[in-house]
Amino acid sequence: MATEQGNIILWGNNATCPFVQRVSICLKEKKIPFEIKGVNLSDKEGSIEFLSLYETLFPKSKKSPVTPLLQHILPTTQVLLTESDIILNYIEDNFNQDGCKNLMPVNAIDRAAIRMFIHLFSTDILPCVRKIILGNDEESLIAVVDQIFNGYDTLNDFLVTQKERCSTSTSTYISSNASGIGPFVLGSEFTLAESVIAPHIQRLRLMPMISTIRPQLASLLMQHTNAYNIESKATPATDDSDSDEDEEHDPLLTVCKLCFPALYQWHVAVLKRPSVVNTFKHNEVKTAIEKALVPWKGKN
Repeated sequence: MATEQGNIILWGNNATCPFVQRVSICLKEKKIPFEIKGVNLSDKEGSIEFLSLYETLFPKSKKSPVTPLLQHILPTTQVLLTESDIILNYIEDNFNQDGCKNLMPVNAIDRAAIRMFIHLFSTDILPCVRKIILGNDEESLIAVVDQIFNGYDTLNDFLVTQKERCSTSTSTYISSNASGIGPFVLGSEFTLAESVIAPHIQRLRLMPMISTIRPQLASLLMQHTNAYNIESKATPATDDSDSDEDEEHDPLLTVCKLCFPALYQWHVAVLKRPSVVNTFKHNEVKTAIEKALVPWKGKN
C-alpha cells in the first residue's frame, strides 16, 4: 500500500505466524499503511511471487524460506528484509516522523528497559508455547507450569520496579504521557516490547482455555496458583476496571490476577489493544495449534 515513503507489503500469515503478527502490530501502531499478502509455504505453486522475492534476497541460499518478509518498494529501488526483529528495527528507524508514533524512545535507560523485558520474556516464557505443544504427559506439563510461574514472577518484579521508576522519571518519552502512570513497560506508552510479546501471550493464553488443546493445563495452573499463594502470600490484583469479560474462563489471566498483579494489569491492557485484537485470528490460530499438538499419551 502506498505511502509518501513508498509501498509496504508484508508477506506472511498472522494466524499461523506470531512473528508476522508482531510486524502487523508495529505497523498499525505507527499508522503506516501496508498490504499483507498471505503465504502458504507448503504450496509452492501458489507462492511463486513470494519465493521469487526470497530468492532475490538469498540467491544462493539452500535454506528453506521463512516468513515474515517485508517488501518496501521505493521509487528507484526496493528493500527486502526477513526476521521480525530486523524488520521491526528497520520500521522504527525508517518511519519515525510525519506523525508516526515512536515505539522505541531516545532515552538509553528507557530503551534498555524495553530490551530487558523482551529478553526476559523470550528466555523464560516464549519456550513454554512450544513445550505445551510437545508436552504429551502430565509430567511435561507440570514442568511447563513451573517454568511459567518462575518466568511470570520475574516479569512481575520487573514491572513493579519499572512503575516506581516511571513515576519519577524525567524522560520526555514517559513524562509527556500521563506522567508515566500506566500498565505498560514504560507506563502509559505501548512500546516495541508490547508489540513483540503480544502475539505469544495470545497463543499461550489460548492453550488452557480450549479443551481440544491441553485440557489438563487449566487444572495444573490452578493447583500451582494455590500452592504459590500459600508460599508467597501474594496480594491479588484488586482493580477490575479493565478486567477481561471472559476472565472467568481464562486460567492464565486468573493466575496473573491472583499471583502477579502488575503483570495482570499489563496483560489486560495489551490484550485489549486494538492493534493486538485486530491482528489476531482466533479460529485460525486455534486450528494451527491443534494440528501441531503431539498426541497425549497419559490419561485425560
